[in-house]
Amino acid sequence: MLGRQPRPLLQLHDEVVVDEILTRLPPGDAVRCRAVCRAWNAALTSERFLLAHRARSAAARQPELLFSVPAAGGGGTSLYTCTLRGDGCAARELLTLAAAAASSEQCCYYVCNLSTSEHVALPPCERQAATVQPPIPPMRIGMAGNNCLRFPPWSPLELSSTGLGAATGGEHKVVRLFKSHPTGEASCDVCTREGGSGWRWRPCAGRVPPPAAGFVACLPPVSLGGSLYWLLANNNNQQQQQQPPIIMSLSVGAEQFGWVHMPPLLARRIGNLTDLDGSLCAVADLRFDAERYALFTWTGSGTSSSSWSMRCSINLQSLPPAISDEFVDEQLVIPLCTAAGKLLLSTGRHKVFAYDPERLTMERVFYAREFVHVPRDARLLLNVGLHEESIATVHQHGGGNSRLQVKMGTTVVARRKVPHDEYRDRHFSRLRDLFKDLAAGLPLNAATNC
Repeated sequence: MLGRQPRPLLQLHDEVVVDEILTRLPPGDAVRCRAVCRAWNAALTSERFLLAHRARSAAARQPELLFSVPAAGGGGTSLYTCTLRGDGCAARELLTLAAAAASSEQCCYYVCNLSTSEHVALPPCERQAATVQPPIPPMRIGMAGNNCLRFPPWSPLELSSTGLGAATGGEHKVVRLFKSHPTGEASCDVCTREGGSGWRWRPCAGRVPPPAAGFVACLPPVSLGGSLYWLLANNNNQQQQQQPPIIMSLSVGAEQFGWVHMPPLLARRIGNLTDLDGSLCAVADLRFDAERYALFTWTGSGTSSSSWSMRCSINLQSLPPAISDEFVDEQLVIPLCTAAGKLLLSTGRHKVFAYDPERLTMERVFYAREFVHVPRDARLLLNVGLHEESIATVHQHGGGNSRLQVKMGTTVVARRKVPHDEYRDRHFSRLRDLFKDLAAGLPLNAATNC
């Protein structure tokens, strides 16, 4: 009986190089190695290599922030990364995105790997969403809390919410929730790769429930664990104005809608949803009425025993006045993750605060204006988030006609000092104090003279 034949030495050598060396490379360098030969291209695009590269990167990774600013000269957006390690004295330019002049006002979608700059333009949407034309009244748009209304920053405004989700088997889908009429019900389309024919839009397999019309325009859903989650506002008519918001889910694989139940008293205080360390997190901003900021996480997804529990409660009155006053000035605060036992909180004014629940302390650890010029505050969504290196391939076959121009970054910017006044928003501070005094029952003239 013949024994097992040993593998050629060259094959063993290639396996060692791929498994022990190439998995340690940054994504951009690893992608370039695919051009060495067919064997390396097959190995570096395999699911096994992608998982190994992700695991090794995660083991050595420090929290890396991603922030965006208008590109120099206008006409595009530059993205930078900054690692919260040591004094965080520099930020690396990741890439610049710019779109060529469009011939129509049709909304275009792209899927892009920020680590490798690979991207694909999705085909034009077959079903058009309604747009709101000027004059546009204040409306809930973007991350601004459930009861906060604001004027849209541009017009016409498309009434849609689009997110990228991954099924449990690894297949990625782009999901678009939209309205064909401003006061009508919501529809849902899904864009997937159909074998060798490329990307294609089609109606979602599941029936869209009527409450889905309460989605927030321009706010993407939370993608987590094979599902997408939307926080819906139940205020489409006068009879529903007193109803708390509800959370709608969509299974990316089965394309079926569902609901995440929440106690009504808690639901009335929730303003935003996010992914916090792999759990669905509901944000309760109680800074104005209770001087607190509370986070609740959902456990037991997909089981009958699912429940909400308080993850963290920040008592602003227990913090030193300087940091408490600066933090309470932020109109929008969203948790990012926990790192070294501290909770990282991103704000709409391009800052990140670190809260230590054990020592009950807080410090500002990042401010985008200390690295680059930011001409204005975030108008809709956060300009600061988390960045995770990825070597995943973006399949470009069968995409639409791309107008996106992607340029890899080459510069590193050092941290700089900014005037102390730039840390504060005095106008918002006065407005906040006015609302607090009115809530306390003070006469209007007394409140305005504070």
